Amino acid sequence: MNQGSTRIKYYALIVMLGMGMVHTTTYASLLIVKKTETGFAPLDDADKKHNDAMASMLLKYEWPMCIANTDLTADEQKELLAPNKPNAEELFIQKKLTEKFGQDIYHVVFIPTTVYELFCLSKVSDDYDTSPSNALDAQQKKLETAFLSGVRIDGYRRSNISIQDIINTPHEKAANIRKRIYKRYTTESRFFYEDQDNEFNETAFFHVNRALASELFNYCPDLQHCTSTSQISKEFESKALQFADHVMKKSIYGEEVEAQTIALDYKAKAMNKGLLFRGTDSIKVDQGRETPKTSVLEKTGLDNPDMKYRGELAGTTIYEATTLKDVGGGHKKKTLKPYSLSFGNSLFAGRKKDSGATAYTYLCRGSSLEFVGYVLFIDKQAYIQHQCHNLFFISPLAPLAALFNGGEWFHSRSKVAIPYKKAKKTIAIDGLSRGGTLSDPTGVLLITRNPLHHAALFSKFLADNMQVINGSSVQNLTEVERKAYDAKMKESQALAGKFYKSVKTLERFATKVSEKFHHDKDAFKKNLKQHRKERLHKAIAGHITASKQRKRAIESKQKEHAIKKAETAPSSD
Repeated sequence: MNQGSTRIKYYALIVMLGMGMVHTTTYASLLIVKKTETGFAPLDDADKKHNDAMASMLLKYEWPMCIANTDLTADEQKELLAPNKPNAEELFIQKKLTEKFGQDIYHVVFIPTTVYELFCLSKVSDDYDTSPSNALDAQQKKLETAFLSGVRIDGYRRSNISIQDIINTPHEKAANIRKRIYKRYTTESRFFYEDQDNEFNETAFFHVNRALASELFNYCPDLQHCTSTSQISKEFESKALQFADHVMKKSIYGEEVEAQTIALDYKAKAMNKGLLFRGTDSIKVDQGRETPKTSVLEKTGLDNPDMKYRGELAGTTIYEATTLKDVGGGHKKKTLKPYSLSFGNSLFAGRKKDSGATAYTYLCRGSSLEFVGYVLFIDKQAYIQHQCHNLFFISPLAPLAALFNGGEWFHSRSKVAIPYKKAKKTIAIDGLSRGGTLSDPTGVLLITRNPLHHAALFSKFLADNMQVINGSSVQNLTEVERKAYDAKMKESQALAGKFYKSVKTLERFATKVSEKFHHDKDAFKKNLKQHRKERLHKAIAGHITASKQRKRAIESKQKEHAIKKAETAPSSD
């Protein structure tokens, strides 16, 4: 059996696995093509005049860039972002194209982001000294020149994107902070979508859009003659993996991970959700007793024989390299540290500038089941409304721009929580390198919430919305074993959520007991003082009364003695 047919069968297997998920989501890229008399064709030079209008439309309404669009109305949010609306993003942007340019002129085609990224990577060079071969390569070289010289390019970055200075700004409204952050990300994306100051006189976005559409129609000529772009998207689905092979010419990229992410893109397309990637060493879980009759787990009811469990966790917001037992001990010692997990918006984000931090690198790093890669499925509408209950900060960077970025902030990240009493302090965040210290007064990444409650919410979210995806460590498992492994990870996360919640309940109970004790102690002291005062007053009153009685008795006896003396005295006669 040849490698291509093996990969097709593997792809089909992953699709079947994905079908069993309740929450499946995606983050894809849209191509713009134009209508012709015989079908569809790539954009050409005559369409360059519309580059900015097309680019603006995608930057406003495509996920995750639409996060930065604070002008979305409630109706637009519902139409574009609501879950379980098949092809919502395509339909919405198609409507905007029609409103702008007229009927049957420009149309959108769904392309999995993995395929889009692989195509972009095939078009750029690692040799920065050679002349650029296309507009995308030219933009990459401009960024590299700016990075080496330390000079900004017409307001665009000269290094990796960072928003830490904005996050730590004091005395500014939250809405203003968000707008400043979103502007910085949008500026990064616009460099690839709107800047055409290069020898090719076109933007990187226009070049990729035209070149990818041309490659697609050359590889699959029949797609040009489809009756609609929705039909193109549907028919390309069965060819996507082979096309990715064709684009990269069977390069070093991992076929198992690639197959899984392409499959997830298409399954999620019908669910209209967002996707976050993470690869990580699993966190060991050992719920044995600490010491007889004193275990936190025993007190929470999780240490009985039916609830004992040994396994791994995929993530936590309370310092990554720990165990659940340590959480109980750390809670008692008040040494728990907030931890921010990084997530990739796509498989190859950061690949050209920070390859060691890409989701792809981590997903392909492990070689055993002690290493776990997974995807999280994000309800877009819930994120826009409340950041999924304040659990995430999602980077609104375009996938094209993210390929050429690096550092800490091209990532999406989990938020971290600190107690209210520490809300005004500067906090060191584990998971953020290079001075990851935040004051964050408006709660962009650092929020005020009970850390154990936050960890419980995060673990439950993972249990409800994660799916294991790791070519290196699980590729040899059968379908039944894959499902069992996925279920095991979810069980671990759900159990961790219960554990954090139980410890929080203990904390709250202990606080109430302590408050009651101190209240009762104060009341007792007050009552004792009052009691002693009353006893003293009573004793003094009794002493005064006794003194008066003794005085009256003496006076009475003196009076009686005087009378007797008078009676017995001889008469003067």
